[in-house]
Amino acid sequence: MNASKKMHTMNACAAMSVICGVIACMVCTGMGCGSNAPATMMIKGVVRDAVTGQPIAEAVVLDDGYGPVQDRRSGTTDASGQYQYYTWPEEHCLLAQAPGYVPKRSTVTTYLFKSNAEKRVDFLLEPEQSVSEEAKETTIPE
Repeated sequence: MNASKKMHTMNACAAMSVICGVIACMVCTGMGCGSNAPATMMIKGVVRDAVTGQPIAEAVVLDDGYGPVQDRRSGTTDASGQYQYYTWPEEHCLLAQAPGYVPKRSTVTTYLFKSNAEKRVDFLLEPEQSVSEEAKETTIPE
């Protein structure tokens, strides 16, 4: 290989390394998954009563395991039990809670691909009363 071709190959490799470095930086430090980047991933679903199947209005679904506390995302259900909020691609630990119901967790992983721009996570919350009644029924008498 002559010196000219060798230099051209080295320049191409150097350019490719820079491009790969820029892409990796964009993906991992703000342009793709950090709180400095706009939240483009939608998490949505419905929260229902596990006993009646009825939607629960004013339930809160929050992402309690991702990002700094001030950047944590959440959604509140409407009258039909539907919620939605935007977040970043990552693994999310979701918590659904409503007064009078036992909170429930779910983990969902979102990815940095357009085909994954939306994730649906539905919740069935147990009424606190039915859980305590169930506990009484399963108590072994002395």
